[in-house]
Amino acid sequence: MEAESQAENMNEEQTYEWESITAELNITKPVNEIQICDVLGKSLDKLGKWEAFYEMYAKRMGFGTRKDDVRRSHGVIVMRRWVCCSEGYKRITITETQRKKRPHDVTRTGCQAALRILLTQPSNTWKCKEFSTIHNHDLASSSEVQFLRSYRVVSDGLLAQVRSMNSVGIKTANIMSHVALQSGGYERMPCQLRDVYNRVAGAKREEKIETDSEGALGFLDYLAERDPNFFVVYQVDEENRLANLFWADGNSRVDYVAFGDVLGFDTTYMTNEYNKPLTVLIGVNHHFNTCIFGFALLLHEKLPSYRWLLQKFLECHGDKKPNVVVTDQDVAMKQAIMEHMPDVTHRLCAWHLNTNASKKVKDPIFLKIFKDLMYNYYEEEDFEARWLDVVETQQLTDNEWCQTTFDTRKQWAETYLRGSFVAGMRTTQRCESINSALKKFLEKNYCLREFVTTIDMTSLKARTQRDCK
Repeated sequence: MEAESQAENMNEEQTYEWESITAELNITKPVNEIQICDVLGKSLDKLGKWEAFYEMYAKRMGFGTRKDDVRRSHGVIVMRRWVCCSEGYKRITITETQRKKRPHDVTRTGCQAALRILLTQPSNTWKCKEFSTIHNHDLASSSEVQFLRSYRVVSDGLLAQVRSMNSVGIKTANIMSHVALQSGGYERMPCQLRDVYNRVAGAKREEKIETDSEGALGFLDYLAERDPNFFVVYQVDEENRLANLFWADGNSRVDYVAFGDVLGFDTTYMTNEYNKPLTVLIGVNHHFNTCIFGFALLLHEKLPSYRWLLQKFLECHGDKKPNVVVTDQDVAMKQAIMEHMPDVTHRLCAWHLNTNASKKVKDPIFLKIFKDLMYNYYEEEDFEARWLDVVETQQLTDNEWCQTTFDTRKQWAETYLRGSFVAGMRTTQRCESINSALKKFLEKNYCLREFVTTIDMTSLKARTQRDCK
């Protein structure tokens, strides 16, 4: 195993360094027999050697360390002190009765174990002035040391591996399971999952990107340089913040020219750090495969955003309007379609209608007849007669949902939609399938730049798989 061999090599290097430093200090005893007199007054030529000595000593003994006091003269360190991680006491700021969350475990016990060194002149060496080995707490066993905070280190190599695999849609938890398998088990892991999350978050903050939105737009501009037919447009709010964003690559625009007779779109939440709704606009090709005509990140699911989206969508695709649009029952979406596509047949999603009927009516006889009226063709007089009959029979005359749904019958009943080519799209299921596939790779804490790059990678992968069938 590559990770396991790396861990073994690291242990060998640490053992060699320990033996080298202890030889320089003239210490020949086993680590658990080292006394104060063996270290106090000894000198080393470099500060880093003392730091390495105390860290390796602490790890072999079973306790963690942290830096404590430091003194400088003209900007140069002249004294450094390290202490046990249990040094000091926990600061109490609120009473237990005021606490809403479970308090953290107490790790500060006032331990006095420490190492202090001082720069001496004129030899310019570092001399030990304090070395205490007394602990007032239990020490960790060799199998427990790895869980001490001091030794849970996320190496640069592991960070690079995690970020690289994140970029292709693999979640951090799955990556760490793979690393544990390579290392020979979780007990041999160099760090914990939370440590990796923290290190990745820190690395993101350190990246030299002025704003998150500029990073996302910069990536889309890069795609536009590679693809002459790439289309991207965005809108900012009064505070110059990114409000709405729409983009479509060259393949999407070509697909829409050939297969843009039917358009379906739906929105989904919780796919990015800002909870901005993601809208996927899709269609069906001649092999009955899903085509993606564009993506949009909207400010909200309200009329202004939908107006802007449809306007930019038509601008992207040469003002070519579809013949049929399939959506859910969103009122704002419906109004935007009426304004920008007044001659288009607007079909409501059959699945959403059935789901809402089950919630609003809950009458099995009505639900059965409602489904029959939705999917089967009747003459208009016969359709209305059957509807009125079931509504009166089941005493649903005053049901508000039934009244509203009957008023929109021309958008869901086969009686009124017969003859409209929908390419088999009676629902927004294809949109939901795309959203479901994207959520496998997206995490809700993704910033916009990560969000956009992951969508590009996922959609490219899906198109490649589709074209290879």
